[in-house]
Amino acid sequence: PPAQAPPIPTHKTATDARGRPLATPAVRGLIKSHGLDISALVGTGRDGRVTKEDVLLHVASPPGGAREPPRAAPQEPAAGERVEPVRGYMRTMIKTMQAQAQIPHMGLSDEYEVSPPCLLALDGLRLRVVTKHPSPFAHIFFLFSSTTVKGRG
Repeated sequence: PPAQAPPIPTHKTATDARGRPLATPAVRGLIKSHGLDISALVGTGRDGRVTKEDVLLHVASPPGGAREPPRAAPQEPAAGERVEPVRGYMRTMIKTMQAQAQIPHMGLSDEYEVSPPCLLALDGLRLRVVTKHPSPFAHIFFLFSSTTVKGRG
């Protein structure tokens, strides 16, 4: 017998309390700009939400409906596993960690060539600063002072 294609999974688009399909305001604006009816779209996002990709796929698909099948639904937990909702402290911690992952990292380094006479002057300046201000911030002051001396010399 001829091989049959596996059935395409069907997704139920999630709706809010008023019965409207779930979508972000940006996606709703995209749907409106293309003149589409949101109820005609199949939501493949989290919890059956209509996503930007769903709208763009619908717009790009030829009329008549030959379009790619939607992504597979999340799998059910295996035997021995359980799914618990994230609440309280854990929710706050997860949100904080996700926000920190969005912060770009940065590194800065400079390199200077210093002539021997200038090096002696900088060393004398460093000794004066460290003896007058024996704090960790004295090194920061020295850094700024040394760049000023370098600019003059």
